[in-house]
Amino acid sequence: MAKKKKRKKRATIRVVKRKKTVKRKKKKKKKKPISYPPQITLATDKNNSYYNVNKEYTKEYYGKRMDFKNKVYSAMGKIFEDILKPRNVIDVGCGHGILMDGFSCPCVGIEASDEGVRQAKERGYRTYQHDLRFPISLGRIFDVAISIEVAEHLEEKYANIFIDNLISLSDRILITASPQKEKYHYNPQPKNYWVKRFEAKKFLLNKTTNIIVDRMKREIPPVRDYLYKNLMYFEKY
Repeated sequence: MAKKKKRKKRATIRVVKRKKTVKRKKKKKKKKPISYPPQITLATDKNNSYYNVNKEYTKEYYGKRMDFKNKVYSAMGKIFEDILKPRNVIDVGCGHGILMDGFSCPCVGIEASDEGVRQAKERGYRTYQHDLRFPISLGRIFDVAISIEVAEHLEEKYANIFIDNLISLSDRILITASPQKEKYHYNPQPKNYWVKRFEAKKFLLNKTTNIIVDRMKREIPPVRDYLYKNLMYFEKY
C-alpha cells in the first residue's frame, strides 16, 4: 500500500486586533465669571446741570453730523495701534464705536447713550452702557484704555471718578481733553490740569505723546487739529 503523504501543516497567522485608543478630551477649565457693570439709568443732577445724553446723542446725531468722525476716527485708531501696539483696547465713551474700527486687536466699548451702545454693538463690539459719573469695575485689565473727547463733558466734581475709572481699566491711558468753553463742555481744562491729577494717581505723561501727535499732524486734516493738540498719553510708574 502506498504510504499516505503527510500534509504539511499550514502556519496559522494570528491576527491580533489592536484596540482603538480613544483620546479623551481634556476638560477645559471654566473661566471665572467677570462682573460687568449694570446698565445705569441716566439721571440728571438736582440742579439739572448734566445734560441728558439720550436727548443729545440720538440717531440723527450719529448720522450725517458724524461723517467726519467716520473718516477721521478710524484713521486715528490705526495710528494709535501702530505706535502703542496694544494686545487689546477699551474705548471709554466710545460713542457709536467708530474709533475701534481702526484697530485690528480686540476692542471693548463703554458708552452712556442708548443709541451709541446700539450702534457700537451693531458694529460687532462688546459694549457696556455706563454713566461715567459713577465708579465702574469690569474685573479685568486692558492693555490700553482710550477716551477721546469725553473728559470735558463731565463736571469737575466727577473728574476724579473719571480718572479712577480709567486707571482701574489699564496701566496705559490715552485721552484727549478740550480746554475750549463750549456747549456741554462742563469741565474745559488745560493739559496741565489733567497731568497733575494723573500724577497724583502715579501716572506720568509719557514721551510717546509727542510721537503720536507728530504722526497725527501728518495724517489728520488740520481742521481737526484739536484732536492732537489736546492729546495725552499716560503710563503708570
